[in-house]
Amino acid sequence: GYLFGEDTGMAQPFYAVGYPITEAYWAEVRVGGTTKWVLIQCFERRCLTYTPDNSAGWQVEAGNVGQHYYRWLQEHDDTPPFDELADDLLQARGLARSANGVVYIAEAGTGGDNCIEVGEGEDPSEACVGFTGRISLWMDGVHTVIADDLPSILTPIGDISGPQDVFATAEGDIFAIIGLGGPPEMRALFPDDEGLHLGWIVQVHDDGSWTPIADVSAYEGTENPDGGPIDSNPYSLVVVEDGFVVSDAGGNALLWVSADGMMIETLAVFETRMAPAPPFLGLPDGTMIPMEAVPTGVVEGSDGAYYVGELTGFPFQQGAARVWRVEADGTATVYAEGFTNIIDVAFDDDGDLLVLEIVAASLLGAEQDPRGRLIHVDKDTMEHTVLLHDGLVFPAGVAVGAGNTIYMTNFAVMPNAQLIVFESPLP
Repeated sequence: GYLFGEDTGMAQPFYAVGYPITEAYWAEVRVGGTTKWVLIQCFERRCLTYTPDNSAGWQVEAGNVGQHYYRWLQEHDDTPPFDELADDLLQARGLARSANGVVYIAEAGTGGDNCIEVGEGEDPSEACVGFTGRISLWMDGVHTVIADDLPSILTPIGDISGPQDVFATAEGDIFAIIGLGGPPEMRALFPDDEGLHLGWIVQVHDDGSWTPIADVSAYEGTENPDGGPIDSNPYSLVVVEDGFVVSDAGGNALLWVSADGMMIETLAVFETRMAPAPPFLGLPDGTMIPMEAVPTGVVEGSDGAYYVGELTGFPFQQGAARVWRVEADGTATVYAEGFTNIIDVAFDDDGDLLVLEIVAASLLGAEQDPRGRLIHVDKDTMEHTVLLHDGLVFPAGVAVGAGNTIYMTNFAVMPNAQLIVFESPLP
């Protein structure tokens, strides 16, 4: 299919942008240093925008839908019920809280200046890499960057991948997972790629240096656990006694990685399901289309099992996302369900699960309501309680501190993301 119609002069083939995730709508945004009204329609991989007084006409925007919703939040929300701790994070993702109360933050960065063209035609996509990813910490009221030269990529579909998650061990060791967002062989296309470790587990040292540990994305290229298209985006990690456990959102799998990085095995594969096609696709009533699992946040429970949230892929069916419980031997069962677009999970001090949704109305409903949602799941009754909704716009990471103090990243797909803190209303 084509976007907006071929008479725009910027018709894009489906593979370049994916399915539409919004209708075309007008929004007031910053363009070239001034505020203008533009027509926007967002798709899985890109947004197209049109500025009426711009002779250039239709523009392919290599960015995220999230940037269009600052004004929405200002117009619809009162003062949010949380405190902002920092507001200068670069595409903030996952969080970790150490035993001494330090909150570590994975910041995906902004890509870089090492660019290649991907695809064919008059308007090929561009991918750009660099070392703008960061790991930072918040302690005693101060936000400090401790490593600022980690790999980052602006992917061909317009997303930013870089440090996606961070883990702090009891001994004080810091590990991070670097995303990719494409086939592993894409990395070889970049000139001068020495030191480029997209798709790797890395260890971050006290002096700000880092050491690559394991090439997680290479496993997708050789093994392809889910049998689908070759695509890897390592997203979340847990450090375990004999190595690491990693979710690959692109590969729809949960992986075990040895401590030395020499061995990788599949723990679980999350299957693709069929979901109703959205009406705007124009397909016959009752048509079902494939919806991938897209595993995101993973956390280890007190029972030694791993709990994994599903973002789900297009059509991002509301209420279809689940939390899986995966035992050490790979046995996977659904632990909780009825969620939408899960981006992270954590356990509170009472052993109850916290589920963070990036958009509660689903990514297809973000135009009408871009807010995320934090949900508490009682371990005994499995009852769902919404803890926070107002003020959350594209959150991405959650971590729990003493007394069930909850830390989250907010506006996470934007260059100036927030670290926020929220006191749970539950006893």
